[in-house]
Amino acid sequence: MNFSGLAITDALNMKGVSAYYKSGDLEVQALRAGNDVLLFPEDVPAAVSAIKQAIKDSTLNETRINEACYKILRAKAWLGITDSAFVDTTKVLLQAQPKDVKLLIHDMHAAALTLLKNEQEILPIKTLKNKKLAVLTLGSAHSDVFVKQLKRYADVHLFDPTLDEPSDFDQLIVSVHMSNASPWKSYRISEQDRNTIASYAKQTSVSLVVFANPYSLLQADYLTDVKSVLMAYQNAPSMQSVAAQSIFGALPITGKLPVSISTNFPEGIGLSTKSISRLEYAFPEAVSLNSDTLALIDSIAHYAISIKATPGCQVLVAKEGKVVYNKSFGYQTYDSIQQVEEFHLYDIASITKIASTLPIIMQKVDDNSYHIDKPLKKIIQIADTCSKARLTTRKMLAHHAQLWPWIPFYRETLNENGDLDPSIYSTSKQGDYTIQVAENLFMNATYEDTLRDRVLYSKMRKQKGYKYSDLPYYILKDILEEQEKVSLKDMIQERIFKDLGANYTTYLPREKFSLSHIVPTEEDGYFRKQLLRGFVHDPGAAMQNGIGGHAGLFSNANDLAKLMQMYLNGGVYGGQRFIKESTLEEFSACQYCRKDNRRGVGFDRPVMDGSPGPTCDLVSEQSFGHSGFTGTIAWADPEHDLIYVFLSNRIHPSADNTLLVKEDIRTRIQEVIYKAIE
Repeated sequence: MNFSGLAITDALNMKGVSAYYKSGDLEVQALRAGNDVLLFPEDVPAAVSAIKQAIKDSTLNETRINEACYKILRAKAWLGITDSAFVDTTKVLLQAQPKDVKLLIHDMHAAALTLLKNEQEILPIKTLKNKKLAVLTLGSAHSDVFVKQLKRYADVHLFDPTLDEPSDFDQLIVSVHMSNASPWKSYRISEQDRNTIASYAKQTSVSLVVFANPYSLLQADYLTDVKSVLMAYQNAPSMQSVAAQSIFGALPITGKLPVSISTNFPEGIGLSTKSISRLEYAFPEAVSLNSDTLALIDSIAHYAISIKATPGCQVLVAKEGKVVYNKSFGYQTYDSIQQVEEFHLYDIASITKIASTLPIIMQKVDDNSYHIDKPLKKIIQIADTCSKARLTTRKMLAHHAQLWPWIPFYRETLNENGDLDPSIYSTSKQGDYTIQVAENLFMNATYEDTLRDRVLYSKMRKQKGYKYSDLPYYILKDILEEQEKVSLKDMIQERIFKDLGANYTTYLPREKFSLSHIVPTEEDGYFRKQLLRGFVHDPGAAMQNGIGGHAGLFSNANDLAKLMQMYLNGGVYGGQRFIKESTLEEFSACQYCRKDNRRGVGFDRPVMDGSPGPTCDLVSEQSFGHSGFTGTIAWADPEHDLIYVFLSNRIHPSADNTLLVKEDIRTRIQEVIYKAIE
């Protein structure tokens, strides 16, 4: 076969051959057969004596010994073992598993996944909206990576057999995790687990994922009612990750079964699925990003926390549809009690503009029910003499409409002593006091009309040109809710977030999540006089029951990456079109560039003259996104197929803390990302 590398025997103590030879003779025959390394001889002294005697008797040539020794020495030289007798123990893992090897393992695991059964094409899971999903993990080994990865895609409930009924869910993912610590570990699925799977499969749609030796399916009678069977072969973290990704269509399934298990599962069987372009999770090197350079993000994040620019943060980087960096740093507050985790929610402030109001506007443009160049007087009832009557949505969203930047509505509801006006606020929900602005604090609902009038009849700026303003989003929220006859909160959930699988993005997060999962913002000492946790920081949005067109959303980095990826994909995500590509191109393009205005329609864009802005200098001119007052940014770059999300609560405990901005933390991290591109 002309093989010139090392030939190594199987273990010689396994009785496969040793039963037919006495110790010593076996080793001699193994050397004569061309083996260079003899693995696990039963009696080493006897083997050495027999080899020496064989050379004397000329039944074994000394040249064979020298040849084997030379090949071993060459292998040692190739590995660098001969260069130094010392091993740097801090780099053993890196040398044993370099980055390209980790990437190779990831790719091999993904390619190995084998779909043995897929009735009604239940995999991949395409529709997420209003679909009740659960996962039940069985077996003797860990399953945390698999469960966490599933939760990145959808609202997957952790099934509790003592509390839950299978029939309560549309689809139950059952995973069996067996130890792969060594080949001698048992891979058999217990009778109890087989009975559980069979019972649940009669009650709902069950997808079985087996993280074990394929022979674990030899007893397969219980699989009759199971809708799909995915063979994942081993319980390694990487395999758990790619299996979860394939279930939601981020990865295709292409593997073939290497052995025959039964007549139903013969060697070579393997159904195929296609990717539906949901976010993948991979290594930076998979998209030509240098992981060593990306690691500098860690240093910047730790520095920001050390100087108290923010108590903690989430940072995510995705390229070419693959999330390659997704980390949480620090704590929710400076008391260092609760660490920031991936599924914790941040107040994303003005990112709400491009995550809530803007996608609804774009969808209405698509179905021809909204025209951004039509003056307001033709959309809403407004006096022709009103200064806003002739404004268009395009001009307002490009901040080119001469609107006043901001109105501190809350100040008008305080008395001379700075206390809340009791005719406007109540400490309990009663009568007309139904607008909750904070804990045990409710505003009179009739005051919302005052807010609308204040916006519509607010003074205009005399100076023409660009000036950022929140006011358009008050107007547009009212327009959308009037036209659609539904709250913006429910509108965005039904039309965007549920289909995206953005289950951690919501208005009024206290209705869905425990307080421990919501990162607090400011210790408000001027309006609500309390720590804000789960209540929107922006006072104007708070006075709209927490549902503002310009602020009010809470989210995490992973969910915002889905939204930005949908934008990068030209309006498509998970095999579903949300917005027409032409509409996205129009809204993300610079609108009044010749008039010193960098903005798109709602989207922010890079600065044009090198002045301070939301991004570093390395982003492309086509990039777009938005930043937020609480210390957040979500940015997409079509030229580099790149997404960057940074979330923090830099305003805790006070919005007067501007260190995050002064130290350019967000832009410095973004610069590192671009420098990591190889």
